[in-house]
Amino acid sequence: MELVPTSGSDPGLMREFAEFAENILGKGVVWAKDTPNFIANRIGVFSGCLTYRLMVELGLSIEDVDLITGPLIGRPKTASFRPADLVGLDVFSHVANNINNSCMNDERRDLFELPGWFGQMLEAKRYGNKTGEGFYKKTRNPDGERQILVWDFEKQNYRKPKKTCFLSVGDAKRLSLAAERIRVMFYASDQAGQFIFKLLTETLIYAANRIPEISRDLVNIDNAMKWGFNWALGPFEIWDALDFQKSCRAMRKAGYALPASIEQMLASEHSSFYRQKNGRTLYYDFDSQKYKHLSLSPYIILLPALKENERTIISNKAASLIDLEDGVACLEFHSKMNAFGAETISLMEQSCERVESDFQGMVIANHGGNFSFGANLAMILFTAREGEWGQLEFMVRKFQQSMQNIKYLKRPVVSAPHSLAIGGGCELIMHSACVVAAAETYTGMVETGSGLIPAGGGSKELLLRNTHERVFKVSKGGIYPGQINLLPFVARAYETIALAKVSTSAHEAKKLGILRESDQILINSDHRINRAMNAVLGLSLMGYAPPRPPAKIRVLGRNATGAFNYAAHTMHQAGYATEHDKTIAKKLARVLTGGDVLSNTEVDEAHLLDLEREAFLSLCGMPRTQARMIHMLKTGKPLRN
Repeated sequence: MELVPTSGSDPGLMREFAEFAENILGKGVVWAKDTPNFIANRIGVFSGCLTYRLMVELGLSIEDVDLITGPLIGRPKTASFRPADLVGLDVFSHVANNINNSCMNDERRDLFELPGWFGQMLEAKRYGNKTGEGFYKKTRNPDGERQILVWDFEKQNYRKPKKTCFLSVGDAKRLSLAAERIRVMFYASDQAGQFIFKLLTETLIYAANRIPEISRDLVNIDNAMKWGFNWALGPFEIWDALDFQKSCRAMRKAGYALPASIEQMLASEHSSFYRQKNGRTLYYDFDSQKYKHLSLSPYIILLPALKENERTIISNKAASLIDLEDGVACLEFHSKMNAFGAETISLMEQSCERVESDFQGMVIANHGGNFSFGANLAMILFTAREGEWGQLEFMVRKFQQSMQNIKYLKRPVVSAPHSLAIGGGCELIMHSACVVAAAETYTGMVETGSGLIPAGGGSKELLLRNTHERVFKVSKGGIYPGQINLLPFVARAYETIALAKVSTSAHEAKKLGILRESDQILINSDHRINRAMNAVLGLSLMGYAPPRPPAKIRVLGRNATGAFNYAAHTMHQAGYATEHDKTIAKKLARVLTGGDVLSNTEVDEAHLLDLEREAFLSLCGMPRTQARMIHMLKTGKPLRN
């Protein structure tokens, strides 16, 4: 949310509203000046107009540009042209014209005059999604199959997208950090590299020239582009990632004139816009020509700053345990996709021991793009294909033990998930004493898409939440628990896992039984770690005691297994499930009904964990499951075989 105080604004009222916007509405607040299109659209539309001009200048196509201006340079997957289709080409044109007509002193004002081919699209009312055709058009081929066509701005017609190979793209794709990918693309010498060099150079120079016109400092510009356009890094953070001084030399060599403010920085031998000192972030202030402390919201805790201030307790390549102060530690994952491998599990175990002896409790959170994708699927596949069944059984058992350690730790463990928390990531939050979830949390156990079932205690935990935590909590005078028919409650857990349901929000995760009603949901994801820390302290203050392991878990037994198997058979016969889907469903049903036992038999958690592990290992040995795992690793999508 861009807030624009004027000379007549009450400063106290503006601060009060900013706090409301941040805490209640969950907005990232940016302080802008009263200029046309404010900050985000001023820089963003400039970058968009520049993209159109460079595409023609360097002889690239629309699909070429979208390939190289998405995640490769820290921008959304929709890249450059799909957002325009979403917003509307007519809307984009109005915004660009507003700058062109209002910013008479803008040194790049001419750039906001859209090219002729863009105007022709407007005349034909190719506005994007709202009219069914824009830069892209969804249609069907003669066989009735869906296809997406792309606009050829030279021939003025739609055609099938073409694939272009750029060496720099392959090099950048192998890197996980946005800063690294941007650096590779910027300094690459191929056609894609030339495009990115010009795009970023001119955008960075333009952003620097907008201070103090549209913003009093570079921090608000960076935040506006990250929060408004979903860039991974703001313009000045990008400049730092490129190596400020080296990139400036490259820009000069290419014939670009740097802004006076940048030349002054170089003359003073400053090497970056941001720097760390004593665990705090400083930013360069163009007005005073000095570095100032970056003021953060008191509700935000930044783990990198804590690590910079030597607050790391233990660490390895996959995870770190960090001291948050006040007797609370934070377990942070930082492996690729925050997947759980041997190193993650090892540090998780060490963290539990350390927290139990030295801390009041532990938060599990990170600043990654996603909370966690769960277990390392590649490692599971490799072990299975090598036939190392003893090793695989050990790995699964170790993971189960780690989840049980989290659940029964003498100190409270509070998970703070965000974005994707799937597979083992979902199992982890279900074993926590409490969850503080971002509203935009997409969680679920998706193992069936890879030909498996949840085996880190997730199947067991969802069964308990749908039966013992719901059914058996009856008020006085209610139905005696032994008389309750568990089948519909078990069926709810069965359906959630078998269909690999993923919540579309943290609120829906409560409906699925993945989150409890007592778990907290935050609109502002940046506040998760602070709120989770307070939750740990609150539980500790109330005399937290871990839950007692349920010794009598009533299960439905073999009769109900048959009912679930019949349902899977019916789905298969109707064409809604493949043969292997049916096989997986049978394995899952056996776990959720307690295995080959009589109806209403009472078992313990160890029994259910054994069934989970047995089903998981048997599925790993099946060729169709291995084919699903391979396909998932290659494409990120499930295979229906």
